[in-house]
Amino acid sequence: MTKSVHSLVKYLFEDLDLHRIEIRVAVNNLKSIAIPTRLGFEQEGIKPDGQWLYDHYEDLITFSY
Repeated sequence: MTKSVHSLVKYLFEDLDLHRIEIRVAVNNLKSIAIPTRLGFEQEGIKPDGQWLYDHYEDLITFSY
């Protein structure tokens, strides 16, 4: 997954000339948190109750590059 996200990030910056990319991840999803962390994304903050999952709300961490 890290390789795929890295390829996507490269495409977004180099081919589409984007200025900024955000990834939002549930605070309890440690495997998903590891991906933007490995790729050098910066953690910006936590959005309380950022998504509804099954039967409850979950906080989301926002990473940016």
